[in-house]
Amino acid sequence: KTCPAMSPPRHGSMTCSTPDNVFETECHFSCDHGYTLVGSKKRTCLAISLWDGLQALCRPVSCSPLKPIPNGIISPTKCTKGKSSYNDECTYECKPGFKLDGPKLRRCVDSGEWSDGELPTTCVDIESPVIKCPENIVVDADFNDASAMVEWPTPQTFDNSGEPVTLTVIPAIVSPRRFDIGVALVLYAAEDRARNRARCNFTVTVRDVEPPTVDRCVSPPTVLSRVLPVSVTWEEPLFSDNSGKPISSWRSHEKPASFPLGTTDIIYEVKDESGNNNTCIITITVQEHACAFPADPMNGRANCTEAENGVFCSLTCNEGYGFALKTPPFYFCAYDGIWQPAEYLPFPDCSITFYSNSIYKIGTVSVTSEGLTCEDNFLLAQLEKHLERKISNRVSLVCRKNVICEVENMIAECEDIRDKMEEESNSIFFRRRRAFNKTMDGGIFRYKRGVPMPHLLAKSMAMNRSSSFGSQESPLIEPPNLLETSSVLNFGNTFYSPTEDSSHIDLGPLKTNLDTAPASTLMNADGLPNKIELEFQLKGKIAETSEERREQNSLMNSVQEAMQFLQDAAYSGELDVSLGNKRLHVEYVKFDEEEPMFVCEPGTVAQGNICLKCPVGTHFNVIYETCEACPLGTYQFLEGQFSCLVCPDRTSTTAGQSKSLGECKAQCLPGSFSATGLEPCETCPIGSYQPTYAQQECIPCPPGTATHRRGVRSSTECRLPCPPGEVSRIGLQPCFPCPDGFFQPHKGEKSCFKCPNNTRTGMQGAKDMNACEGVTQETAKKTIPESAELTINDCFSVPCLHGASCQALEIGFSCVCQPGYTGIYCELEVDECESKPCLNGGSCQDEINAYKCFCTPGYSGEHCEIDVDDCLFEPCFNGATCFDRINGFYCKCPAGFVGPLCQYNIDECISNPCQNDGFCVDLIANYTCDCMLGFEGRNCEINIDDCASSPCKNNATCVDDVMFFKCECLAGYEGELCEIDINECQPQPCMNGATCVDKIAAFKCLCPPSYVGDLCETELSSDFLLHFPSSGILDFVQLDYLPRELSEVTVCFWMLTTDKLHYGTPISYATDEADNLLTLTDYSG
Repeated sequence: KTCPAMSPPRHGSMTCSTPDNVFETECHFSCDHGYTLVGSKKRTCLAISLWDGLQALCRPVSCSPLKPIPNGIISPTKCTKGKSSYNDECTYECKPGFKLDGPKLRRCVDSGEWSDGELPTTCVDIESPVIKCPENIVVDADFNDASAMVEWPTPQTFDNSGEPVTLTVIPAIVSPRRFDIGVALVLYAAEDRARNRARCNFTVTVRDVEPPTVDRCVSPPTVLSRVLPVSVTWEEPLFSDNSGKPISSWRSHEKPASFPLGTTDIIYEVKDESGNNNTCIITITVQEHACAFPADPMNGRANCTEAENGVFCSLTCNEGYGFALKTPPFYFCAYDGIWQPAEYLPFPDCSITFYSNSIYKIGTVSVTSEGLTCEDNFLLAQLEKHLERKISNRVSLVCRKNVICEVENMIAECEDIRDKMEEESNSIFFRRRRAFNKTMDGGIFRYKRGVPMPHLLAKSMAMNRSSSFGSQESPLIEPPNLLETSSVLNFGNTFYSPTEDSSHIDLGPLKTNLDTAPASTLMNADGLPNKIELEFQLKGKIAETSEERREQNSLMNSVQEAMQFLQDAAYSGELDVSLGNKRLHVEYVKFDEEEPMFVCEPGTVAQGNICLKCPVGTHFNVIYETCEACPLGTYQFLEGQFSCLVCPDRTSTTAGQSKSLGECKAQCLPGSFSATGLEPCETCPIGSYQPTYAQQECIPCPPGTATHRRGVRSSTECRLPCPPGEVSRIGLQPCFPCPDGFFQPHKGEKSCFKCPNNTRTGMQGAKDMNACEGVTQETAKKTIPESAELTINDCFSVPCLHGASCQALEIGFSCVCQPGYTGIYCELEVDECESKPCLNGGSCQDEINAYKCFCTPGYSGEHCEIDVDDCLFEPCFNGATCFDRINGFYCKCPAGFVGPLCQYNIDECISNPCQNDGFCVDLIANYTCDCMLGFEGRNCEINIDDCASSPCKNNATCVDDVMFFKCECLAGYEGELCEIDINECQPQPCMNGATCVDKIAAFKCLCPPSYVGDLCETELSSDFLLHFPSSGILDFVQLDYLPRELSEVTVCFWMLTTDKLHYGTPISYATDEADNLLTLTDYSG
């Protein structure tokens, strides 16, 4: 036997013991340099014509994947994704901004390692980080402050390494922070882990847009002198600026100066370093005497005359104008600066006049009836309604052309009740009340059937139509006498009396609710009223507005004619009315004794038949129908207005009756005051404050505290002064101790004195020179402290940490850090391990300005960069080759040896190569098998074939086994060699006398007539029907296996067909030799 021919492996060689590959031929395989053998090194031809072992292949030596390099690329990509083959090359390349350090090329060598494995390759960052500062910032200083709070975003940074960078800033500031007025440069520096740095800067400009503050600007009192010019001096104004820096000033006059009669303005102009300016005007007033002549009233004149005892002034109005407010014949000033009468001040103005075109008269209707009581409100209401309509219709027909007459406000009252109330109070008041209580629209407002009057309206009742308005001869209108509300039936308002004879009457307390009066005062003995009176208002109005006096005469005559008509109609019974079954008789109509009153439109007041608009500076009171001065904080620049305009927010007026917006002066701001609470104001002096507007004085600070400037608004600025040894920017708390080498013996200071000869104090907060080294108490007494050499700065707070030195800058400070620290305040320890200096998996321990690497096993050196050679002492046995690896080595064993050090002989029998219980004998790199009986071959894999002589019969299958065989018989046979044919007819399987015929692995039953089935188990019926729906044998009965051949047959059946085209064979007899030996055929088709 021979085995198939084999080829040597690619990149290797094969050596065989025989050239023809016969049984037991051995072939040895080996690989070229750089390849390693995979498979069997030796293969033997077995007796079964096959080679044992595995196919030999020479696989190239492979190296493990390279670790990716940070910030670099290794190409090709397979170098990091999978193993590389022998002689494969991998190239390192760094990203832009990085520099390659170490071997650029590595090759996979035959040892399965990479070349230059002991030298690391890194990409060193050589590019500075990118930093972007915010844009330059420009802000305005806070109000009344020399600085502004500024907020800015942290500069944006980016480093090509993708790692965070360290930011530092000069001066040492963080957002938000206050910046003083001026321009400050902010410098940011960004540093990456490779110590690359980049810088950017921006400016913060705090603008001073606030003008200097006028702390005090007071004009001197009026100077009285008849000798002119007169020399006057004044108090210098005070100025300050929010910047705290000096300001320049200019003045129009030097004091003292001479001034003429009248007013002269002294102008002070001040300007700060930013160009903001402000002005103080001091007015010098020189008069011959204290009485200043009043200005001409609006639409009029002031006529003044000087006399020995004083100045007399009378006010007159131009033609067509008059005084809506009461005006005395003249004003008098007794050279004391005080004008009298004071109740008519301020001096009034003149307003336009025009004739009234409306008039009214109060009348009373007396009605008698049986059964009508004052408590029947419904009936009284009907009476008022019907009677008012009836009288109004009558008078409308009487009035002259261009005059409209009407009756309004018909109100019923019981006469008994009225008389009783007049007796208890004052009949004059109640007779007069009807003439004055007029509503805003000209109607009458009275109490009605027990309901108290809501208010009484005041009205000027002067009826002297011959008066000359706007002249000195005008009669004085007496001021109204304001009665207590309790004296006018609790009507809830005051009452004006129009005439001199009634203006001073003391009415005393009156009952105010008719509903509470006793019943005996409301009814007569029969419980019925004797009489009911109804008051009404007779009104007349010119249909078209006219300014002519004659139209007023026509109006007056029409109303008087209507009055006479109503009195006559009542006498004749024309005014009687019927309500249901009640006849109400109008007994009489009477009117008040006064002449009809002229009515003026709202916004004007009446003086006889003339109407005057309320002048500027006043408003029309719709309740009292009078002109009233605008109160404080309001003004009115138009005539005839119903209200005054409110001054803008945070402004007011110094007096009432203001006429223009210009009289609204700003309220004193918090931190200032004045005698009126309005401008001009003076800032609060040092040591006081004022938190609210419009104040007349400032609040002193608590004892022991002070403010650092004028104009303070909050008590929080009242602070304790710095104690000796401590200073601050304002001399008040919070304070900081003087640094080493300086002292301050006084409190409330802003700077420290320097020790003589640059000596030190050895501490902070020294309070006197005695603390300076080498200075005795006697020396300190003789030595005058130098001027303040160290003004308070940000370094006084000792902001720098970890031994850093603080350098004061114009804006803020800068910390010079000790090595190993960084940050704005040197608060951060530099992590020298951030740059990852330890290689090959070494761990880094950070130290102050240093680091230490702890190497993983197999590496050494300062940065763990050295790979330890573990093959140096030849650890491998049995001629094995040693290959150095990371923290170890690899022994490449020769054939037949194994183990980490190749110290073990390989037991080739350990894999049990001998089969079929063969015994394995181990050899050097080989083995042999001792086989059991029945087996042969190198591995006892060959079983001797006992079926080679074909012992099995009847096509049975021979199955070989160890030392014997077995026959597997076909169906129907049995026996050790399958030589026996099995009789399937034993026992008899067929039924109904059928005959059993034996076959190979089967049998067949021959059924007698009329039986069918595999076992002849079914008996056929002698009566059955066969149906043939179409030509062809589709249905039949077949008798198989007749016991003998037939010589005759009897068949009986009926056949019915409808097929006229075809014929058929209903009966057929066949034998084994021939078909259709006998047939019955129907040819009728």
